[in-house]
Amino acid sequence: MSLKDILVYVDNTPATSMRIEAASALAARYQAHLTGLYVIPQYFVPSYAEIHIPAAVLERQESEAQKEAEQAEQLFRKLVENSGFPIEWVCKRGYVDQILIARSRYTDLVVIGQAEEGGILDPDSELEDQMLLSSARPVLIIPYIGLQAPIGRRIMIAWKNTRETVRAVHDAMPLLQAADEVQVVMVNPKAGDGDAPTADICRHLDRHGVKVESAHIVARDIEVGDALLSRAADESIDLMVLGAYGHQRWRETVFGGVTRHLLQHMTVPVLMSH
Repeated sequence: MSLKDILVYVDNTPATSMRIEAASALAARYQAHLTGLYVIPQYFVPSYAEIHIPAAVLERQESEAQKEAEQAEQLFRKLVENSGFPIEWVCKRGYVDQILIARSRYTDLVVIGQAEEGGILDPDSELEDQMLLSSARPVLIIPYIGLQAPIGRRIMIAWKNTRETVRAVHDAMPLLQAADEVQVVMVNPKAGDGDAPTADICRHLDRHGVKVESAHIVARDIEVGDALLSRAADESIDLMVLGAYGHQRWRETVFGGVTRHLLQHMTVPVLMSH
């Protein structure tokens, strides 16, 4: 199994360049097809309000939207030109979450950015949530603070014996097999987990040729998410892999505490699957 089809979401926020560069580096490593996707947002305007908006205003908005789309395409092509792997640019008009989720189902990996104030990936937009719950593909989230090292040399798996974590591990297998070091880390193992709660997954990964070691963390006075981030900093981890625990209830997206904490406070890229 390998990464042969990567999708990166492109917008006009300052962090977009780092996201494209991260996706481009992975595409180069695996000689994958890289698609840059830009969405011209579709904003809902009630018909009774739309008739009161002057035509000149609508034309100006359309002109600005087209200009921003062209700027995004120019940035994407500039950062991946002469890359040596196939590229594609896709620009769609509509609702960002719907288009991104639909396109993501035909790719091996989706690269998006961590939510930040002022962008389409705003903390209140719930785009991260919708992607993790609905895309059916692994999602690599790049922190808006940037990258400290190339992705995938030193990887940490935040292990929990759940369907979501198992899926994330197998979705990340191409990266795990190519890594210099993989740590399987479990925080606060319970009595029912046994004396070696990560032994089975470590043996499984070893059979796939993954260079793996395990560790247990006892976190009593800090959040589990903070314990994982602290470990990542101490071990110079450049990618964290974990399951996204959550569900959709009516129109509300609900995530577990660790998932939510890492989405908000990540300092290294995080690969999640649901």
